[in-house]
Amino acid sequence: MELIIFLFFLFLVVILIRKVSETIKSKKEKRLIDAVKTLQSPSEEVEKQSREYKYALNDSLLTPAEIQYYKHLDSVIDGKVKVFSKVRLLDVFTPKDKDAFASMRKISSKHVDFLLCEKDSFKPLVAIELDDSSHRSKQSQERDLFVNSVFKMAGLTLHRVECKNSYSESETKSMLSFL
Repeated sequence: MELIIFLFFLFLVVILIRKVSETIKSKKEKRLIDAVKTLQSPSEEVEKQSREYKYALNDSLLTPAEIQYYKHLDSVIDGKVKVFSKVRLLDVFTPKDKDAFASMRKISSKHVDFLLCEKDSFKPLVAIELDDSSHRSKQSQERDLFVNSVFKMAGLTLHRVECKNSYSESETKSMLSFL
């Protein structure tokens, strides 16, 4: 008789385990299906935001002055290094102070016009900032001083180049003599 009771309880435990397992599996499948649906169709909030803000594609990533300097720079370096444009400082530097979050915020919205990197390792070698008339305002000059200090502190050279109608190949080669 004890054996029958034991087998009966064992049978109930097996049934209970199967039910719980099926319920868990069913919930996981439902969550997966919900996740896929969410990815396929944007939420109401996302749709609402896309109606509130309008965006248009820019004609170019670079300004005409930046395009001109990029072409000049590209011809001077002759494929020896990689040139990247509009690189965020946060992608180049890592804050090393006690309040790293505040330091990250301070550099996250700032960028340099060009960053030259080693071809294989992509290690930053030198940065170039084109200074046009917009760099003459007090606010821009304060920003420039801060950016200069970040580069100096981290030990990476930042060259400031005055925007011109044309650039001297010899001056640029001299500036990049390490290549």
